[in-house]
Amino acid sequence: MKILNLLAEGSYGGIEVLCNSIDVSNKINNYWCFFNHGGEIADEIKKRNPDKAFIFKGKYPIMITTNKITKICKKNKIDIVVMHHGGIYCNILFHYLIKKNKNIKFVRFFHSCFEYGSFYKKNKLKRAYGLYSYNRAFKEANLLISVSKATQESYEKQFDIELVKKAIIYNGIDDKFFKTEIKERTNIKDRECKIIYVGRLIKEKGVDILVNAIKKLKEENYNVKLTIVGDGEEKENLKNLSEKLETKEVINFVGKQKNVIDWLDESDLFIYPSVWEEAFGISIVESMARKCIPIVSNKGGIPEIVDDKVTGYIVKNLNVENLVQTIKESIDAEISGNGLNKEAIRSKAENFSINKTVERLKEEYGKLLIYKSKN
Repeated sequence: MKILNLLAEGSYGGIEVLCNSIDVSNKINNYWCFFNHGGEIADEIKKRNPDKAFIFKGKYPIMITTNKITKICKKNKIDIVVMHHGGIYCNILFHYLIKKNKNIKFVRFFHSCFEYGSFYKKNKLKRAYGLYSYNRAFKEANLLISVSKATQESYEKQFDIELVKKAIIYNGIDDKFFKTEIKERTNIKDRECKIIYVGRLIKEKGVDILVNAIKKLKEENYNVKLTIVGDGEEKENLKNLSEKLETKEVINFVGKQKNVIDWLDESDLFIYPSVWEEAFGISIVESMARKCIPIVSNKGGIPEIVDDKVTGYIVKNLNVENLVQTIKESIDAEISGNGLNKEAIRSKAENFSINKTVERLKEEYGKLLIYKSKN
């Protein structure tokens, strides 16, 4: 079976990293089309598969994009088309591709939870048309895939998709997070506790809450150091906040890092203080695979990854005070020797390997093609 995956762009983000891992696994005959522009991930996939990756240089009018993708489908005898990104343009494109390719099955991937409050909130006309375009695209799809139960439920609440075929397939992380030897950590009793955040630096990730929590921990004489791995529009604001709170000496902004494993292996706690309805959290699983203790918010699909006080800590009502309290609880438990079982944390992460993700994709795609052959 031949699968054409459609992405609006190929820069470095959660969706793109997942798609790259799926491609690296080489267990499905994947083709890739980045129909607005490329990026780091698009370039990686293109280098790996020069004949199976297509990067459009700019955003074309909808019908031109439709025709270009249709030609790719016909030339390569594509069986299934999968749309990974959202938005009005993607939904309209999805609709026209379905109309022009009657013999192909179409899949819509939900990589994020749907939040009505933030959906084109400044433009009522766009919101109305956006909702219409989503509804139409979902009803025309042969399969809707969500990356968590919370993700699927968020769309079920808003859209009439009760009768549409659906599946939940959790994101998976690259095998290297399990195969590379883990550096043993000493007890933090006589040293600083190394805390890490990995992810985009945007308001929705709540990193400002973490920075404020570090300030409180220092005031209470907790020996902590925070490393922030990632980039984004909030980076300068967060640096300024750190300077204002006089925490520059214990907070290190290192930007994007390709060798994330090395940074995780140097850390004790991984903190993910997301304030929006996070669909999943690939970096959470990556940290667990390296035996870091995750401290996470109770948002979206995150509680489907972490078992509270068994394979990590879930902050029920995220704010600075509650985050500080949870960090202190975890540090105190580690110092006393009553910390969480690191092998249990790693074992839970194994539920979210890229191999399991790909096997589930093969299963669901296979069902579509069996149905296609019968009809």
